[in-house]
Parts: sequence; C-alpha cells; structure tokens
Amino acid sequence: IDGEAIAQAAALLGRARNPVIVAGAGAQGASAEVTELAEALQAPVISHRMGRGVLDSRNPLSVNLHAGHALWGRADVVLAVGTRLQAQLQGWGLDDELAIIRIDADAEELGRIAAPRIGIVADAAAALRALLAELPRHNLARPSRADAVIGARAAVAARLRLAPARHRAREPGHHAGGGHRCGDHAAPVGAGVPGGALRVGARARADHVVVARDGVDRPRSPRDHRGPQRGGAAD
Repeated sequence: IDGEAIAQAAALLGRARNPVIVAGAGAQGASAEVTELAEALQAPVISHRMGRGVLDSRNPLSVNLHAGHALWGRADVVLAVGTRLQAQLQGWGLDDELAIIRIDADAEELGRIAAPRIGIVADAAAALRALLAELPRHNLARPSRADAVIGARAAVAARLRLAPARHRAREPGHHAGGGHRCGDHAAPVGAGVPGGALRVGARARADHVVVARDGVDRPRSPRDHRGPQRGGAAD
C-alpha cells in the first residue's frame, strides 16, 4: 500500500466538512472497516446493487442511490471503495470543489471516466485499516449527521411517492412513459439513463426528482446551469 497516498487521503478526509463514502462490490469484504470509517467521519455511505449491505441498511448513515444523489451536490470529499463510480461520475457530475479518492484492487479502474485526486491500488479492507490508523491525526470534530441523512432519505421517499405511477419502470435505468425510474423510484439526474449524464465539470446539485423527456431538450435541475448534457451510458 502506498503510505504517502494513505496519508494524503487521511488528511483530505479528516479536513472534509461533508465527506461521503461510496461503497461497491469490491468493499463487501471490508464491512467492518467501512462502518468504522463512516462513523469516524460521520460520512453517509451510498451503495447500490452489489454494494448494498456493506454498511448495514439499518445504520442511519446508510443511503441508497436516490438519497445519495441528494447528498452528492453538498459533498466536498468523496471516498469511493471498490466501485466503478460510473453513475456518479457520468450522471451526477464533478466540479472543482469536489475531491475524489478512490480505492480499488484493479489499477486500471482508478482512472476510468475521470482521474481521482488520490488513487490507491489495494485490497479495500487493508487500505481502510491503514486510513483508520492515520485518520486521528487529521480528523475534525463533527456533529452527528444521522438526523440530516435520515431527513434526506425521508424527503426523497416522500417525493418519490408523489411521482406519477406512469413513470415507474421495473429496473434501474429503464425508460417508462417518457421518464426514467429506478425500480419504483424516480431516477436521479443521469443515473442509468442513456443521454442523461451531465458533462464532467458540471455537478448536478439537484435534491429533488427530475423526470427527463426523450430527446435533446431535457429538463434539468434549476441549480445546474453549468453546461449542456451529453450522452453516456451509466450503471
């Protein structure tokens, strides 16, 4: 493990005001470490599909893709563990205020789509243990974010319940009646929808449901005015 990269990552995470963790299938063997780090940072953990269960869904910091989208626009540092981060990088976007740290056992995955601020090639559990050992030297005291995360989950759930039934689809990324829907939930901007991705450099800060129409002219979040959308496939 690259000790210098671990130290830099620990310093970046420790100074973060709104850190977020994204856990994928590659983090399944590091549940204990992800949990400890999330609680030390008070960082919500976004997971989807094969990443679900890395952090117990009953943990107040656990969020699915939809609530995670609402939190992405406020994040200043994101730690991605064992995930391609495809939906986030292609669909939710980036800007200069967001620092990405990636941990992956496959070096080729680190630079796909967009290069991270820090890339660490290592087994997830081993890298996270090294981060946890280094973090106390840098970690800010933060209030609990549990209530804020629970509130975000509840707000998204309430909006999704109000979404028209005709926009529901069977699986994430399916088109349904001119809208895009993940399961029975409205999809975040660009998540799993062809042509729904924002260009890199324009981070979607939407915290509400956006239903996109087919075609070039797609409605976007009123908080995102930083460039056109471009096509792209996402998970």
